This record gives sequence, structure tokens and C-alpha cells, in this order.
Amino acid sequence: MQALVDRPVSRLSTGERARALIARALAACPSLLLLDEPLSNLDPYWVLKTLKILRSETAAHASSALVSVHDLDQVAEFDRVILIDRGSVAADGSPEEILNSPKLSKAFRIDRVQAGWRILEDA
Repeated sequence: MQALVDRPVSRLSTGERARALIARALAACPSLLLLDEPLSNLDPYWVLKTLKILRSETAAHASSALVSVHDLDQVAEFDRVILIDRGSVAADGSPEEILNSPKLSKAFRIDRVQAGWRILEDA
């Protein structure tokens, strides 16, 4: 993240800005981080690197992170998943349980297929 030091925030890309904001939040060593779509503007390398940093920092400070994501490929990187459907908790469990749950299909109107996901035809 050294490259971020030499540039004013107004000149950062959205991904760089997201990383700077996450670093700023982590610097305070909070007991709980609430992050809304922090990975959405990051390239794949930085998604994985940021997840690794979050896991390391929360473990080091005995803290937790509540992270909202819409990219279902990212769900497997978390310890626990809470599926929200229309403002209510629809399911709560491990990534594997949630990714294979019919409640996920109902909430997102998609179905899991071998190559990824497909739109449910009757949705």
C-alpha cells in the first residue's frame, strides 16, 4: 500500500480509495468493523489480499468484522454467513450451508449450476 502514501485521496482510483478507507478503519483497532461492500471495487488480487488482511487484523486484536457482499464467490472466504432477504434474516450458517441452501436461490432468484449460477426461469 506504499503507493497510496504519495497520492492525495482525490487522485486515487475507487479501488485504491477503498483500500485506504479500510486501512484507516483498521488503524483504530476497533472491536467490531462494519464494512459495506468493501471489496466491490477491487481487482481479484486485492480482494484476496484485503480478506487476508482483515482476517489477520481481526485475529490479532480479538475483534470481528461484519462485511456485506453481493459477490457469491467471496462468501466462501468468511467463517459465517447471514443471508438477508427483504430486510429479514433468511438463513444463518457456514458458507457451504448458505451457498447450497434453497433460501439463497429464493432470495437472489438464482440457482447453482456446475459452471456457477443461472437465473431461475420462474422468478
